[in-house]
Amino acid sequence: MRKLCAVISCIGFMVLLNGCTAIDSTIEKVILKEAGITERDDYILYQQQKEAGLIDEDGYYIYPNNYQSDNLVEENRNGSIRVTFAANPFVDIMYYEDEDMTKIIDTDQCYLNPGDDIYAAVKDYNNNNSNRYHIKEYRILQYGEEGTVENQYEQLTEDGTLKYKIPDDFDGTEIGIFPIGDYTDRELILEAYYIDDNGDKQILGNAGEWTINGEEKVDGSTKISPIEPYTLKFDYDENNYFYVDCEPECFTKDPNDVNYIEFWEVNPMDEDKSYSVELHELLDIAIETEKEAKIKVNGSDVETKRNKYSSSKLKYGDEIIIETAGECTIDGDYQHISAIKDPISSGYRYTLRLTRESIGNTADELNGIINVIHTFDVNLDPACEYGNCIYEMDGDEVSGEVKVKEGQKLTLTYEITDGDYTFADKSEGIRGVIHNIINSSERTVTIPVNSEIDGTTIRPDEMFNIVRKEEK
Repeated sequence: MRKLCAVISCIGFMVLLNGCTAIDSTIEKVILKEAGITERDDYILYQQQKEAGLIDEDGYYIYPNNYQSDNLVEENRNGSIRVTFAANPFVDIMYYEDEDMTKIIDTDQCYLNPGDDIYAAVKDYNNNNSNRYHIKEYRILQYGEEGTVENQYEQLTEDGTLKYKIPDDFDGTEIGIFPIGDYTDRELILEAYYIDDNGDKQILGNAGEWTINGEEKVDGSTKISPIEPYTLKFDYDENNYFYVDCEPECFTKDPNDVNYIEFWEVNPMDEDKSYSVELHELLDIAIETEKEAKIKVNGSDVETKRNKYSSSKLKYGDEIIIETAGECTIDGDYQHISAIKDPISSGYRYTLRLTRESIGNTADELNGIINVIHTFDVNLDPACEYGNCIYEMDGDEVSGEVKVKEGQKLTLTYEITDGDYTFADKSEGIRGVIHNIINSSERTVTIPVNSEIDGTTIRPDEMFNIVRKEEK
């Protein structure tokens, strides 16, 4: 194998690449990439200048003299300063003498004087590698009588235009103008989310991991190369979530059998993209039958213990079939269940299907087919103006947003620590709940678990009648 020698040097305005001839391009690219050279700013700049036609075959910078025709006619010179214009193969640029851009400069033979203006405007881009290419700056080199660069500077541009005035005191012989291109990184917007039972979109922050080309980990939004294709992958937490949908289309054949989603390879000419993956928490369903039952989940028999079956790993599309002679009761994520009840010789066959739709009164609709243990969402606010408060559900301390089922016991204990306040006599709380008096500074109430608390916020100071001691 031939030895690859890549020496990249940026000194002033020169970019040098030595000893890289007669090497297979594929091998060269691999070696450069593995060595990390292709990620260096000086290498990227070298490639950009090479694409702009500013680097010769030996890797040396081409000075303006190379761009100038030798067949100049002396009598056509109308100035003392020779101005040359480097060609950029990806951009069509027109140069003018006036700000209105009506007097076109003949770039093949241009002679101007100190104090003269040069204007430029991009007419068109033609880069087959990427639509992200643009003129980043114009580099202007001023040459002395010996042909050496005496001064250089860069004029940045947002729209490819140039306005340059030759200094009044310029005493050199030549000026070279070089349009330098650059690529704008593409931006990717990435998100994973779920749709709650109210139909609202909720962002998931830790449900999975995004990677580009199987290596680089990214999150939220990221900028990537504008000239390299990429493949985007999202690995999600299959122990807690299942796949629902994605945008744009992914090419994983059956996302429900794996824990990742892969998107089609994106090409350099594609615009910025947003990628989204819809997940949902695995569904939890518990079933209890009055009498012995046969239960199948997605066509497979499952065991029951004491006429009970439960699973916390269900997904949209799953089907549960129950055959039993007695009543059947379900709880859990029943909002996502559609049910059919058919008579059979041994009793009834219940066919339950888990669906994406969640209707607010699903429980009431199911009650005509199958018994449902209702679940209610409630927010337990722990803030107490006059002391400390503790919520307990079935003896365990809870707070914040919780789900509570019919039959569970929910209590609130309020301890007054402000010595100026006390409970009013015969206080039952605004909701009319029954309380147990422990002592004069602490009371506990039982909060009824029914549809009235669904979607509400419980605030302790509204549950008790607390007054100043002198008002009692």
